[in-house]
Amino acid sequence: MSLKNRILIVFMLSMLVAIWGLAKRQAYVLESNLEQSLSKQMEGLVDHVARGLDSEIMLRIDALNDIAGSVTTDMMANPDKVQRFLGSHITAYRLFPYGLQLLNPDGVIVTLYPFQEGQIGHSLADLAYFKSTMSSGKTVVGQPVRGRFSNEPLLSIAAPIRDASGVIKGVLVGSIALSDANMFGGLEKTKIGHSSYFLVLSRSTGIIVSATDKRRILQPAPAMGVNPLLDRRIYEGYEAAGVTVNSLGHEVFTVSRNMKNTDWLVLAGIKTDEAFEPIKTLKRQIYALALLVSVLISVMMRIVLARQLFALDEAATAMKKMASGSIPFAPLPVRKNDEIGLLVGSFNQLANHRQALDIELRQQRDLYQTLLKAQSEIGEGVFIIENERVTFANEALCRMYGYTLEEFQALPSFTLLTHPDDRERVLNNHRRRLHGEQFANRYEISALTRDQRRLEVEIAVAVMASDQPPRIVVVMEDITERKRMQIALHQARDELEIRVKERTAALDAANKTLNEEMAQRRRLEREIIEISEDAQTHIGQELHDGLGQILTGVAFICKGLEKKLADQTLPEAVSARKVGQLIAQAIDQTRLLARGLYPVEVEANGLMSALNSLAERTSEIFGVHCTFRCDEAAPVNERIATINFYRIAQEAVNNAVKHGRAGNILITLSVVNDKIRLTVADDGVGIEPLSTLQLKGMGLHIMRYRANMVGATLDIRSATGSGTEIVAYQYE
Repeated sequence: MSLKNRILIVFMLSMLVAIWGLAKRQAYVLESNLEQSLSKQMEGLVDHVARGLDSEIMLRIDALNDIAGSVTTDMMANPDKVQRFLGSHITAYRLFPYGLQLLNPDGVIVTLYPFQEGQIGHSLADLAYFKSTMSSGKTVVGQPVRGRFSNEPLLSIAAPIRDASGVIKGVLVGSIALSDANMFGGLEKTKIGHSSYFLVLSRSTGIIVSATDKRRILQPAPAMGVNPLLDRRIYEGYEAAGVTVNSLGHEVFTVSRNMKNTDWLVLAGIKTDEAFEPIKTLKRQIYALALLVSVLISVMMRIVLARQLFALDEAATAMKKMASGSIPFAPLPVRKNDEIGLLVGSFNQLANHRQALDIELRQQRDLYQTLLKAQSEIGEGVFIIENERVTFANEALCRMYGYTLEEFQALPSFTLLTHPDDRERVLNNHRRRLHGEQFANRYEISALTRDQRRLEVEIAVAVMASDQPPRIVVVMEDITERKRMQIALHQARDELEIRVKERTAALDAANKTLNEEMAQRRRLEREIIEISEDAQTHIGQELHDGLGQILTGVAFICKGLEKKLADQTLPEAVSARKVGQLIAQAIDQTRLLARGLYPVEVEANGLMSALNSLAERTSEIFGVHCTFRCDEAAPVNERIATINFYRIAQEAVNNAVKHGRAGNILITLSVVNDKIRLTVADDGVGIEPLSTLQLKGMGLHIMRYRANMVGATLDIRSATGSGTEIVAYQYE
């Protein structure tokens, strides 16, 4: 469809929507106004009729109440007197043309006016209005019924007659014909149109009391459900105007009013065909005018568009010829300086850009052909897959497989280029890739050539998702020789691993022998340490029990000798006292030496007591401040462990005093993660670098060995001038 037609259609649709929308709106407003006017007119008529009927009913109720109030008990006993009394009320006879009847409390007619033979003594006790009057003591308007004597539709009103004490002694009944012109005659005279009508219905019984059509008097209203709007008026008291379909099948516009003095409703109706005929005529005129305006605007719009879009038609024709190749691609002449001229100018710019793109496209094509040729020369095969068929293959791929390009394109599926072992996997990957899944685009497969040779190849895959249908570019490299070399390399590696395993087994055997020798050596070293400790213990015991006892005996002898010499006042007593003092010093030195060789407290009170004694002796002998700290019990039950931790502390303290020239030494014993931790820290001058220290003496070697004997590490932290800290931490 041409642009002119599209513009014309859009414009016409817009105009039609606007014109017909306006027409519909005006018709709706006129129809609504007419309906409101008709509704107000009918509501006024119904109100007038309802008020008139209410007034007539009330007039008769008041007149009947006046007469009933004048009837006395004495008059009730004399029917003739009552009849004369009723005859004297000419106004009552005018209001009740079918007469007045006096009933006793049993509902029996006592008298009536005018008198009619055969009615005296007749019982009306079964009538509803009599029962209601007797039970309520109020004046009651009865439901319309057909008269028992006149056989005409009658309306009766009953008023109670009371004695002086207010007891009901009888009922006065007045009757009116439903066709009475004084009461319902206005229904026939009140008209809106030819099809209008009025109804007076009893809501309690559903009986038509009066109607414009006299044939409908005392007829039942339509059954419930036939006319929903009428049902609402009868059972809900709805009064507003509304449109409905009546029992005769006519669509009517109705209004109703409920009367005040009875349970009646007055309903007025008119056929909608007659009520809305003026608006239908006006709507037809409005729609005819809208159609005429639409046609005129369409013709004018088509003429204007043809003139204004001539240059656009000319340009479109030229562009179509350029696209088909019948004329060369070239700029178009600009006829007008408007939007069409701007469009043609933009096309001319596009044409110039297109020529530049053609040149660039040729250059790109030449570049791609060069790249494909280079890939073919280095042996990389390239092919393109579309709908599982090969649409392109370069020379290298043709050489690799032994197919021509035409033979590749004739293959029903690219999977025939793969070995049967890999076809299912390759096809599955192909379909997953087309569904947009992301996974490795470079992997190895086995290819099958035309002469059924198996090649090991590595491929790289790229999806051209923007194409429809999607195309897949595959670059393939023959790696058969590389795979063969990899297999050879794997075999060589396997042989090397076998040799390594053999060598490892030999080393394991040698290592096992070495470990056994080291274990034997450690056992021997442990035995040497134990022998050394036993020897020291023995020497300490000998010094303590042997030499110490002898020196103690000599000290007693010297003491006795000193006393004798003093008693004789000999000057040698002084020398004897000095000898005793020297012997006491020798005893102390012997005791200290024995304790150093055999720390008795180690066995008696454990490691904590031994270290505490070590601190006290150090302070006593060397004159330094040496303390021992143990915040919680650190039991060491094994004798060898106790002795070795003690010897490590003893050696560290000796080094701090002799080499570190320390003034304060702190020995700390603690438990960390259920393991013993021994720390000896001093504030001395520090020690030399570890490499120099290791060349001097055996103290450090012995401490490390003792730590190793009890499953502990030995850590020495020191710097020149900042003291030394030696930590032995048990790890097993």
